[in-house]
Amino acid sequence: MRLPKLTYTTVSGPTDAGTSFDLSCGGAFAWDDSLMGWEWSMDDTTGKATRKARKLTLGVAMTSMEEAASLLALADIDARNGVEGTLAAGDGEDRWELRCGIMSGDLIGVSPAAVAYKLTMHSVHPVWRRTRTHTLVPWGGSGSESSTTGLDMVADVPFDLAGAIRDTASRTFDIGAECLVGLRFYGPCSNPYATVTSDDGAGGSKSNVYGVNASCDHEGDRIVVDPLGRGGIGTSVYMVEEDGSVSNLYDARRRGAEGSGSYIFERMPAGSMTVSWPQSFGIDVVTIEERGSLPWS
Repeated sequence: MRLPKLTYTTVSGPTDAGTSFDLSCGGAFAWDDSLMGWEWSMDDTTGKATRKARKLTLGVAMTSMEEAASLLALADIDARNGVEGTLAAGDGEDRWELRCGIMSGDLIGVSPAAVAYKLTMHSVHPVWRRTRTHTLVPWGGSGSESSTTGLDMVADVPFDLAGAIRDTASRTFDIGAECLVGLRFYGPCSNPYATVTSDDGAGGSKSNVYGVNASCDHEGDRIVVDPLGRGGIGTSVYMVEEDGSVSNLYDARRRGAEGSGSYIFERMPAGSMTVSWPQSFGIDVVTIEERGSLPWS
């Protein structure tokens, strides 16, 4: 097994984006087998399994003592402020992230060449997430005139060479783990929705409609469904206008209970996922896969 690249990003730092530390570069190395583990807690009465907070350890060696000192100092500020940073494994589309805070750092050894620490990390919700964005444009193009009118010539002609415009279209992609689904509907659009169907490959399937009963009047506006924003006000279903202003649309979400077929935050199983949507607007489908441990490959 090839060990993945590890980075840790603190919340604290000189910018709002926090501060990232590369723990797998030429001047640093970090790993612990606990990253491959996972744990559930079972209620003896109900038989319900839940994930509870978990501690992880991470051995870190760094050749730059200034970098090591900065990492520990910012992690200490995060802990004092009660916020979690992000431990990431991998790159690009194979990047998995775990929200966790560094609770302690024990010095293992120091030399003129390097310093080594054992870090103890605490994760309130110990789930690794991989986020992928699938951009879906109206059939026929990517925002060009041919994608919305069906015309495929440099100049308009009085007949349609591209065929009739489709009312709906679909796209299919593979999902490796159970996932949350986020959406961005791009304006102009009215009462946008998308239907997501997952086939688990064993004869089972699940379908759900994600929709918002609101209008996005201008190009450059977008309606956002963010399942990770639950718990806040105006952070889970909202509209972002071209000028950056944000409006809370949670009450405009398409209603439905979990499992009803129209729940705005419905989870979808791993497998082949098909998304269909009206062809009057473009969308981003954001799949947020969740696992209790890092994958082996």
